[in-house]
Amino acid sequence: MGSSSVNGMMLWENEGKEAINVFRLSDVKSLDKLDFESWMEWKSSLQLILALMDLELALYEAKPPMPTVNSSPEDRAKYEKWERSNRLSLMIMKHKISSSIRSLVPGSGTARQYLARLEVMFIRIAKADAAPLLNKLANMKYDGQGNVRDHIANMSGLAARVKAGGIDIPECFVVQLVLDSLPPQYERFQASYKVNWGLEELLCMCGQEEEFVRLENSERKISAIPGLGPNNEKKYSFLFTQMITCLKRR
Repeated sequence: MGSSSVNGMMLWENEGKEAINVFRLSDVKSLDKLDFESWMEWKSSLQLILALMDLELALYEAKPPMPTVNSSPEDRAKYEKWERSNRLSLMIMKHKISSSIRSLVPGSGTARQYLARLEVMFIRIAKADAAPLLNKLANMKYDGQGNVRDHIANMSGLAARVKAGGIDIPECFVVQLVLDSLPPQYERFQASYKVNWGLEELLCMCGQEEEFVRLENSERKISAIPGLGPNNEKKYSFLFTQMITCLKRR
């Protein structure tokens, strides 16, 4: 193989390593700081990022025996991989935890123990918050600001936090709370609710109903324009139809 080919392969390999390092750094940067509101999402994101970086070994396996002079190359390699996984996982976790939380969690020699201690603390917090969160969930109302699907998703997320705190609320109860949170414009939708709907069906159907409500509101605004009353319906029927058609296409 010529020297130019060897140099080309080395250059490609170095560029590949740099790309991998940039990718890994980008992964770490994408992980938000852990605070008191984001535990479940943070834990899930951390596990995914460590898996993508091939660093998750120390989270799921106990520390292997320290190699001796008689250890096989495979055992040495496994120990080194675990040590690297543990060291970097701990560094990433501590870097991505707010200082107020970091001060509450005792130090640990392994990433697995450190994550477990974080979980114990947040389970206690979730249990203490469960009742107030349930009260907040029961009193949530959709005020027309934003998207109705986002409102439902927020209520679903709040229900998940209540469950994490040890209060097991059935999905049908959450669905009923969502229906009760909707304003009077959704009365037709509330009346057509079927008992077997889950949150997924509710999300789909609410999106359609929101479009109907928006169109009805637009029609009322158009009808309120001076000169567009019942006595002038024929005169402005073409304009009215065109405007409604445009609204439906939006």
